[in-house]
Amino acid sequence: LDCHRDGVLCALQAYETRWHLLPLCADARTIAASAGQMTLPTHSNATKIDYLSEPTDVGPHVFVLMLAEQLSVFEALSGTEIGTEISRSNLDQLAISLDEHNAHSWLLSFEVAKTLQPLSR
Repeated sequence: LDCHRDGVLCALQAYETRWHLLPLCADARTIAASAGQMTLPTHSNATKIDYLSEPTDVGPHVFVLMLAEQLSVFEALSGTEIGTEISRSNLDQLAISLDEHNAHSWLLSFEVAKTLQPLSR
């Protein structure tokens, strides 16, 4: 990720119609972002990349990266455990918060098999 400003990053993953938190480092809901290039996700020591992979081809996934100036933007996700589905009401609250704070987000679509391959560029 080529990050254009400092802030807080959060990532979500969607499979079929279900959205989940995607930890970017050591099972954390969010991580601090620094302007410049960042390699994500990483192990807890932030020096080694954690590659996204699955043992079987389970179909299309969607990933969303969100960058906000402050942690409070992601408050709607505070009660959601990593690996559990995010409720529709929490997704709605998150969307409102992102809009109110002019946060930035990127939508990435991938076909997940043994390694991630971009669907298109």
